Amino acid sequence: MYSYVAIGLVVVAGWSTMRYARAKSAASEWLAQHHYRVRSLRMSWLNPIGFESSWLRSSNNRYTFVATVDDTQLGGTGRVFLRVWSNWTRTGTNEVEVVWDTMPESDMPGAPQPLWERLADAQLSALRRIADGETTFYAPRRNEERQIFDQLIEHVQALAQRGMITSGEPRSDGRGGGQYTSIGDLRITDEGRKWLESQSKN
Repeated sequence: MYSYVAIGLVVVAGWSTMRYARAKSAASEWLAQHHYRVRSLRMSWLNPIGFESSWLRSSNNRYTFVATVDDTQLGGTGRVFLRVWSNWTRTGTNEVEVVWDTMPESDMPGAPQPLWERLADAQLSALRRIADGETTFYAPRRNEERQIFDQLIEHVQALAQRGMITSGEPRSDGRGGGQYTSIGDLRITDEGRKWLESQSKN
């Protein structure tokens, strides 16, 4: 009897370890795909404000990580929470949700703007994230950065008006510090992909 219990515990522990490793690998892959160099990536026991409610999904399938990353394309260092959903068959980067705690900002005073001028760069950055497969943008946790997120939403809406992307309506929960909390259903159009490719060649 005890041997069966011991075997069962070993199997459960092994399966849990494998699912954790798979979830962490998915988080690392997502960061790499979106041009972030990982300084640290660890399990987070916090439940950051900003993630959408998930009443229809079991919390046993959820892993939350916190990462400190460098933006390899635009510069700066930030801190981000990643919620990864794991199931019995696989864990992919399409099962990763993101909430920024601190957005990357360049720590080099007087450094030239990378790649493009700042205004165009903001829209190109948003378009590139959507082209890389990011379908939802979430507001950062810190209230002082919520206005920056509101500006991002304005860029997203401008891209939609120009036919570069399609998107859902921005969401707001009425909390202070910013107007919006998320925007989803983000998809790049053929026109947006052509424009992004043309800008990359400049």
